[in-house]
Amino acid sequence: MSNEMSKQQVRRVLTLEESLRLAGKHLLGILNPEDNFLPYLQLTVKENYDAAFLRWWPAHNIGRWLDAMLRLEEAIGFEIPAEIDA
Repeated sequence: MSNEMSKQQVRRVLTLEESLRLAGKHLLGILNPEDNFLPYLQLTVKENYDAAFLRWWPAHNIGRWLDAMLRLEEAIGFEIPAEIDA
């Protein structure tokens, strides 16, 4: 048996830009379309795997979300969808 990993076993490492795009997709995924696209602020998962998103006020996370998105837009041209950017 060879000490080298086969091509199928080698995990490809994401580039920095791929990692940033993945982060941007996550940031879009935490928005609640039923609440004017405000971000959920907490995901709670119980022992039986029931999960719920929670949101409460005041919430400084909205500014943090916006800051992260604008930085992605400036750095790599990540596009904020028009329905969210409006």
